[in-house]
Amino acid sequence: MGKLFIIIVILLLVGLGNAAYVSAEKSSGGTVACYIVDGCDRVLSSPYAYLAGVPLYIWGIVYYALGLLLLALASKEKISRNIFFAYMCVGTAASLVFLYLQAFVIEAFCFSCLLSALFIFTLTILAWFYMRSLRGLAS
Repeated sequence: MGKLFIIIVILLLVGLGNAAYVSAEKSSGGTVACYIVDGCDRVLSSPYAYLAGVPLYIWGIVYYALGLLLLALASKEKISRNIFFAYMCVGTAASLVFLYLQAFVIEAFCFSCLLSALFIFTLTILAWFYMRSLRGLAS
C-alpha cells in the first residue's frame, strides 16, 4: 500500500466519522456544532436535507462506507479503479448541488456539510492520481 492509498483511506474514514457525528447528534436530539459559519440547524432541518425521505447525513455514511469498499476493490482490479474514480466524481457533483442549495436557496451553511464537500473534492482529486498511479500495474 502506498502513501496515496493510505491518505485516501484516512480521508474516507474522517468523512465517515463526520457523517456519523452528525447522525448521532441529530438522532439524539442534540445540536450539531457549527464553527466559522452560522446556520447548521437551518440547513439540517430544511426540506433539502433529505433525499428520498432519508437524511443526507445517512447518505453520507453510506457514501463513505461504500467508498472504502470500492477503494479496496480498486487496489485489486483495473475496472474497479475506474469505478472508484467515477463514484468520487458523483460525490463531487452531489456536493456542488448541495453547496448551491446552501448558498442560494437555504441561504445558510452547515460546517459539517462544508467539511464533507471539502473531503469529497479532495478525495476526487486523489482518486484521479491513484487511478493514474496504478495504470501501469497488471490487473
